[in-house]
Amino acid sequence: MSVREKLDLQIKRLVAIETAHRHNLRKAEEDLHSDAAHRSRYLRRIQKAKRKIEKLLPKIRHLRERRSSAR
Repeated sequence: MSVREKLDLQIKRLVAIETAHRHNLRKAEEDLHSDAAHRSRYLRRIQKAKRKIEKLLPKIRHLRERRSSAR
């Protein structure tokens, strides 16, 4: 397996994880609007999902840069 293929697999995995976090974020935002009684719970979930996404984005960007330079 070449370096480029390994980078593609890593990027694919991280993008899938990011997609799952974005899904959780959307779900928490929807739940926040529908269930105001548990507002603090949903706000914590929203903050947690945003932190996870912010942590992943630089990693994905870095891997994409490495992949483009590995041609």
